[in-house]
Amino acid sequence: MVFVLSASSETVMVYVTEEETYKENGDAVKRLSYSLEGGVMDEFFEHGHIVFNMGSEDNEVGDFRIDDETFPLYLAKSGGASFLLKVYLTYRKQNPVPEEDSGQLIVSSARYNYFDVEKTEPIKTGVIDAGVYFGGTGEEKGSPEEHSFTVGQILAQEALRILQ
Repeated sequence: MVFVLSASSETVMVYVTEEETYKENGDAVKRLSYSLEGGVMDEFFEHGHIVFNMGSEDNEVGDFRIDDETFPLYLAKSGGASFLLKVYLTYRKQNPVPEEDSGQLIVSSARYNYFDVEKTEPIKTGVIDAGVYFGGTGEEKGSPEEHSFTVGQILAQEALRILQ
């Protein structure tokens, strides 16, 4: 007796960008961005999909700068992806002291657009408001990186509903 198991897997590229407000917190921003990306990728892998990231923040080819709107779609398509998950992060300080630049940087929200790379319009858009998922207390449990990873997992679960 022969059984044929058919599993549908898609190839997805993840592109993460962020607001300019906290760019001076370079290392923290990178850690949070990479953590969120890790949460997204982990969730897609768990559901049997092939997922890769943009791999570089450099949108320049030779002497010419590629438009931020078209570059991720171009890269996803040329990399063989069927879908692109484009994420825009915003941050906030956790438990800041008034009148001081204190508190740990955490992900505040993640706005996303999910594209079929053959189309120029997103097939799903949304915003993950981290405060809603974590009770809005400002007392998020775990490290900022763990918080960011969880936001990435939640975001991926939203996007995965399209593929089910």
